[in-house]
Amino acid sequence: MKPIRLPSSFRTTFNRPKPFLSLCVIFRNNEATIRPLLESVVDHFDEFVFTDTGCTDSTRKVLESFMEEVDARGKVGCVTEFPWCDDFAKARQANFEAARGVWRVFLDTDDVLVHGENLRPLLEKTMKNHPQVEGLFLPYDYDVLEELPTMRVVKWGPGWEWTDAIHERLVLRGRTAPQNILASVDNPETIHVRHKRKTPEEKDRALRRNADIARREYGVTDDKEYKARLARTIAMELKLDGKFDEAKPYLLEVATNYAKLPEGKQAYADLSRFAAKDGN
Repeated sequence: MKPIRLPSSFRTTFNRPKPFLSLCVIFRNNEATIRPLLESVVDHFDEFVFTDTGCTDSTRKVLESFMEEVDARGKVGCVTEFPWCDDFAKARQANFEAARGVWRVFLDTDDVLVHGENLRPLLEKTMKNHPQVEGLFLPYDYDVLEELPTMRVVKWGPGWEWTDAIHERLVLRGRTAPQNILASVDNPETIHVRHKRKTPEEKDRALRRNADIARREYGVTDDKEYKARLARTIAMELKLDGKFDEAKPYLLEVATNYAKLPEGKQAYADLSRFAAKDGN
């Protein structure tokens, strides 16, 4: 009798211990960018969880081939589906909850993990010497405004959740002094994430998609800080369209709530430029 070959998206869990390190990725129509990501992570994780948010190109076929390689290495992986609802946080939450790893890492399909071989030793050392740490920021090579490290790695458990429909964030709820259980990688030469630079056309499409979501969320939330984060995206689109007067109140909202962060400083700089143009 010929052996039964399971689909590559099937996750084998029988008689296998809980993974130590899981990679979590959401995707849709990313056949042009996903291969460099896969090459950068295949050696460094025990589990790979990819969540399809509405793919219509060949990305899933690329992942099926990748899953065969994962299986040959004695690791596990799966492809899940999430009906897209214009909410990145909900998609990330579903993606993370489908994983089983003690530590879970998120990346995007146009990211590359640099020096990924250092991640596991880093986490093992952290657990031994700083057992209270449950979240880790990694340097993110994106652009000038995104120089701050990004929360990428968490010891998944009660309290962790994804929030914000766009520019989604991992946050820790219901903990006192959460800063005491967070750590950061300060040296990019140790490990960091590199983002593929977008073309002007790609940036324009992404910004307008995000601005549509931001306007919807802005009109229904009472959270002042969340509104300020949404205001930044709305202002960016208005600036792009040359609607500076309409952008000003949104920029002021960002500047007021995030004065000491890069987003707030950028908003103040924009407001200053607009005032100079007006002769002020």
